[in-house]
Amino acid sequence: WSIATLAAALGSAVVLGTTLLIGKRLFLDSWKKAQEGRFLAGKQNPHGVVSSGYPSLFKGAAGVLLTNELLAVLRSPAEATYAAFLTGLTIVLLFMMRSVPALQNAAPALLPAVYALSLTGLSYLFMTLAVRLVYPLIAKEKRSVWFIFSLPVKRETLLLSKAAFALAITLPSVPLALIAGLFMQLTSAVFIAYVCLLVISTATVSLIQLLLGTIAPNFSESRNLDAVSTSGSGLAAIALSLAYISLSGFAFFKVAIGET
Repeated sequence: WSIATLAAALGSAVVLGTTLLIGKRLFLDSWKKAQEGRFLAGKQNPHGVVSSGYPSLFKGAAGVLLTNELLAVLRSPAEATYAAFLTGLTIVLLFMMRSVPALQNAAPALLPAVYALSLTGLSYLFMTLAVRLVYPLIAKEKRSVWFIFSLPVKRETLLLSKAAFALAITLPSVPLALIAGLFMQLTSAVFIAYVCLLVISTATVSLIQLLLGTIAPNFSESRNLDAVSTSGSGLAAIALSLAYISLSGFAFFKVAIGET
């Protein structure tokens, strides 16, 4: 045994001993933190600490998943800014509708067309929101799709939560339809038709985006939502949505002509 061999053996023993002491302490700390979530998630907490649970707005597995989708929009600066931009455009459009009653004396023949344009304009704004938020719902799960489908939750429940989110973002269409009808001073029959068609149109368009986004998700561009929305199936969803909005506007135009 040479001095170099003894030094190497002694150095290796020191390294192993130091690693054992430090590694054991780190392992125990990590193990405690890992097990902490299990204890807090149980019905009975041995430490007497009451856990609040996941901040779900709705009950059930679908409710938790829906809450996650809503929180994801709020956590994303890009999506929140996009929604705020469309909200600003909607407010501008509503202020423009306040001048529509002036046409009753100046050009009453144009009123049905103006009413229909306001309906299609609001529906189009909701469609652009659905294109950005609803269509990529499946595609943006690229990295976690294996985890989501391994959860003890039925796929119907997953799809139900996505559909609930798609319908949730169309809820503002109800107060917007009421405000628009009051601003334009619609008659009772036209007012009811306006509210019903706007709500049905926005909900249908949002579900169209979800349907085609689920059938043909573009996982290759999951990080770029604009690229996902403008893929082949995305353009098809936009075309179908525009066609439906046009039909809704034409149907309301016929209703407005018959009532004015």
